[in-house]
Amino acid sequence: MKILTDEQMRKCDRDAIMSGISSRELMYRAAQSVYDSHDWHCKCIYIICGNGNNGGDGYALACILNANGYKVKVYYIENNKGDALYYRDRALLEKIDISNISDCDYRCDIIVDCIFGTGFKGAIDCRYSDIIDNINMSGAYIVSVDIPSGLNGTSGIGLGSVKADKTVAIQCAKTGHYFGDGKDRCGQLIIKDIGIDISNCGYRYVDGELIDYVFAKRLSNSNKSTFGKSVVIGGCINYCGAVKLANIALCSMRAGCGLSTLAVPRNIAPCIGEAVMESTLYPLNCNEDGVVYDCNDIDELARGASVVVIGMGLGRNVKEIQAIIKHLISIKGLKVIIDADGLNALSTNVDILREIAADVLITPHPKEMSRLCGLQVQDVLADPIAIAESFAREYNVNVLLKGSSTFITDGTCGYIMTEGGSFLSKGGNGDVLSGAIAGIAAQGAQLLASAAAASYLCAMCGREKSYVYGEQGVLPSDIAVSIAEIVKRNR
Repeated sequence: MKILTDEQMRKCDRDAIMSGISSRELMYRAAQSVYDSHDWHCKCIYIICGNGNNGGDGYALACILNANGYKVKVYYIENNKGDALYYRDRALLEKIDISNISDCDYRCDIIVDCIFGTGFKGAIDCRYSDIIDNINMSGAYIVSVDIPSGLNGTSGIGLGSVKADKTVAIQCAKTGHYFGDGKDRCGQLIIKDIGIDISNCGYRYVDGELIDYVFAKRLSNSNKSTFGKSVVIGGCINYCGAVKLANIALCSMRAGCGLSTLAVPRNIAPCIGEAVMESTLYPLNCNEDGVVYDCNDIDELARGASVVVIGMGLGRNVKEIQAIIKHLISIKGLKVIIDADGLNALSTNVDILREIAADVLITPHPKEMSRLCGLQVQDVLADPIAIAESFAREYNVNVLLKGSSTFITDGTCGYIMTEGGSFLSKGGNGDVLSGAIAGIAAQGAQLLASAAAASYLCAMCGREKSYVYGEQGVLPSDIAVSIAEIVKRNR
């Protein structure tokens, strides 16, 4: 399945029309797809139409409902134009009841929302805001055509938008269905193909198929070195987090990695050692502020390693952390994952990334991304895909931008993982994710695909555990130890 931005979908619409499918035909197909997506048996249906193409879908739907014997009323907000006007005139010829929105009492069984389409941007003006509030408070079952009106089709920003019970996405899901407020406003999302070719654009939807791709068949004639070695560099006196760090290593091994080493400052090695069983432990030189860069230490850790993860709980010894990162990313053939305090250190000198030989992945949440880009958090949330793609291209790195939907890109292609939720909103889950990425990438999978697959695994583990503990009760350790179960089930 593909997920497209609003701009990408508009281009595909234009290409379809250029290929010979009329815009009126596409509008009719969209209306038919909405009709096919719902059981309309009820007493009263209202369709509320804007003046654009989304409104035209509503008029076409009214004609289809009317032809099938359903009682329907249409309420318009402004005069229509183009193909929307064509279907409005057709509805009038069929003697469908069409009235101004000022006459709407909102007392019905179903409201079909056809006010704005996926191209909506900016703020909702007062008049439309009042209409949307009335829809949301009506008590009717709300069906939105393509996207809830007032929701940005690309970023998903739109707290004042329609809150649908069901959204029928035309041709494909849009990024706005999953990012920002999208998940909370769309209700049940139904995707209906109407014959528009989207094969040459968009982002790959992450599902269980990717698991088969990244996990190669394991041969019996193998040993621990066959499946790679991961190294985790993290921890400091203030964030010794023995259990958390041990879970990262355990997560790497649950994801199939053959060997895992925890590298921690020497002054916390004893307390970390108490929690380590499957992994090896490497004490690093340190001072009272945390880890200290020693080129011999880093060379030793990198020797034989497939992937190195750096940053979890590493503290604020910024210059030393920067030196370690600079050394790691200079090693050709090494996969390097930078997370947490590694990103904090990187944000004070991003130009370190301009000279890299390694394959690098950064794993920021929106606030960390804002620091890396020198932007406000709201700027990142307003266009997360474009921000991540731009950064990846400029610095030649892979970017995993976290959220309830996660975007993973190398600047050219991308994955969208939509399965996240509030069950992941707990400190430590990002650390577990980095461990899972390392465990997959160590076995030979590309870093970009490993990041996408690991984000899916962690989300699905969290979702399943939420059925046991509730969304508020899921712990990062629950996810770490469950990864192997999800891998097994999807293969």
